[in-house]
Amino acid sequence: MSDAAAETLEEDFDPTAEDDLAESEHELSLDEIVHSLARLLPDRQELQWFEAHTAVEEALTVLRRTGFSQAPVRQGNRYVGVFSYRSFARAVTLAGSSGPLSDLAVSDCLEQLQFATPDDKLEDIFDDLDRDDAVLVGSREDPRGIVTVMGTLRYLFELANAYVLMQQIELGLRHAIRICTNDQELAECVDLAVAQKYGASGREAPRRLGDMDLTDLIALLTSRRTKDRFARVFGANANLVKSLLDPLPPIRNDLFHFKRSLSVDDYERLATTRDWLIRKIQSAESPPVPESA
Repeated sequence: MSDAAAETLEEDFDPTAEDDLAESEHELSLDEIVHSLARLLPDRQELQWFEAHTAVEEALTVLRRTGFSQAPVRQGNRYVGVFSYRSFARAVTLAGSSGPLSDLAVSDCLEQLQFATPDDKLEDIFDDLDRDDAVLVGSREDPRGIVTVMGTLRYLFELANAYVLMQQIELGLRHAIRICTNDQELAECVDLAVAQKYGASGREAPRRLGDMDLTDLIALLTSRRTKDRFARVFGANANLVKSLLDPLPPIRNDLFHFKRSLSVDDYERLATTRDWLIRKIQSAESPPVPESA
């Protein structure tokens, strides 16, 4: 077999097409599919409570030490409201100069938050979060936890982060290819590195970068027949480029087809590749430094 033929077989191999039926599938429950408030509560979240008679100065110290911005208040076993930086500021504004702040108890600085059940969907509390910055989960008789704006943002970021990283990588690869080729040069690269894969199945190879999938982009950049066209961005170390890009299609396939949760290593690979790609593009687009006289 010639080197060119061997390379074609290697480039056309799709690691995501392997038969994985032997692996037992994890059967999802409805709780894992629906983004309910229960999923936002840490497994061992313990509410920070204040007794109604707690001095404001002490409560502020506790909030600062724990990093919380609010905590529920109880009188005996009965929930009576929430003490927060905002409720404190409002109470101070209303109290004016009527007495020293040291005389205030948290019961003088209460606000009320809405309650939601653990089964409520995340989108059902957006208006409450927008208005109050937090929602209590459970009931007045049995508050189970508190959901805050920042906690919700972190949860949504974790859900979206991999998609954002993959988007940045794919768009960055297209941009890098465009930096290095005009339309005619791109068509030549497609004929050399991509067309045979499509011709084998009777399809026409894509000619526009926006129509190419991730494996097409990687083939253009790593094929022995075309990689030198992109040295302006990626340099001469083709092995490094290949080692960074080749693992991406299986991760993308698992991500966009919801086959599994990505691992910490997957996230680190995506972030590392994104950062490397952005640096390469920025360097290629930076104006040359004039030589000193």
